[in-house]
Amino acid sequence: MKLLLSLGTTLLLVLATFAIAQNPSARSPMRDFDTPYYKLSTNVDVATAREADLRMTRMFEEYRRRLSDFSVAPRLKLPFYLFADEPEYYAAGGMPGSAGVFIRSSRGAMLMALARPGREASTWHTVQHEGFHQFAAMTINMRLPVWLNEGLAEYFGSGIFTGDNFIVGVIPPRRLEEVQEQIKKRKWKNFTAMTNMSHEAWNNQMDMDNSNYDQAWAMVHFLIHGEDGKYSPALVKYMMAMHKGATPQNAWTSTFGNPNDIALFQEKCQKWWADLPENPTRETYFKALVSTTTSMLARHELQRRKIETIEELFAAPALTDVKLSRDLWLPAKLIDDIERPAKRFEWKLERPRGKNPQLTCTVPQIGTITGTFTLAGNRVGSVSVTVTKESE
Repeated sequence: MKLLLSLGTTLLLVLATFAIAQNPSARSPMRDFDTPYYKLSTNVDVATAREADLRMTRMFEEYRRRLSDFSVAPRLKLPFYLFADEPEYYAAGGMPGSAGVFIRSSRGAMLMALARPGREASTWHTVQHEGFHQFAAMTINMRLPVWLNEGLAEYFGSGIFTGDNFIVGVIPPRRLEEVQEQIKKRKWKNFTAMTNMSHEAWNNQMDMDNSNYDQAWAMVHFLIHGEDGKYSPALVKYMMAMHKGATPQNAWTSTFGNPNDIALFQEKCQKWWADLPENPTRETYFKALVSTTTSMLARHELQRRKIETIEELFAAPALTDVKLSRDLWLPAKLIDDIERPAKRFEWKLERPRGKNPQLTCTVPQIGTITGTFTLAGNRVGSVSVTVTKESE
């Protein structure tokens, strides 16, 4: 949620944040870390700071990869403040009850978040959401309409971190139920009104049940993935028109046609969502599982450990010791969360002659999912996942 603050209030909040970061007598002194894309200031424990560094590096790269036609490299690293304690987060401008916020001022575009033990998934979703707002403000050469800004932020907010990648495009089953219920109860706004909504109207008319956010996310997801990506070129055309100076209203109508055409498009979108099965992105979740497991294997390979089975992989020396180098370390919870589901399926670890080892997981009703990796010196270069359907 982007806060609309007066310039004077914003400057006071920014100054408060910098005072906390620089005051050695503060209860929990802030430490600065230079990461590839962010200037991270935090007072959390070392493991959480490392996770923030790794996650946001991969997230920035996913933002940039997906929006390369519209974004430029920021002149400076983006400021990111991660607080361990609520009082400090609130004193710096965090909204009570929130886990993160993006604030833009004359001093820059600042991302802040509160690390909440036991609520990590919610915290990282918020950071990925608010982080997109920061990325858009600092790298995209156009003012995104609010529905698209919030819809893309939610799209990236739901992304799954796998160690070396972010996998986006997932549809959480509970959120699917909410969207289908909203469509059934006719709670969605018509697309013309939605796409022309101002930031002020968005905040003034925000539904308490977050249906605006759900609709914006669902619209973005449909434009990217609906009907096997049929409308993805139209989304690019719409954004390119605004990138070249068109108003959001003109860009929308020039892309999707007159009101009758837009109404038909909305019907297609709503029908697509209403007809989705219970867990439509089950395959995507398994791709994330294989991607994470492959990231683990790659790090053991860098340490010249010859792993032969999935059981050996999870029994190998931990990759979670903070004494490990930045290129070898992985968060403990990332590994803990995948161990049990991974062991429920059939795996094969192969070592093709002259190539890096690869993992294959066989999943009923999906097929085989293969994870491969490359190495770049003393670090993982890339991790890739491919799916071979059962019928293929």
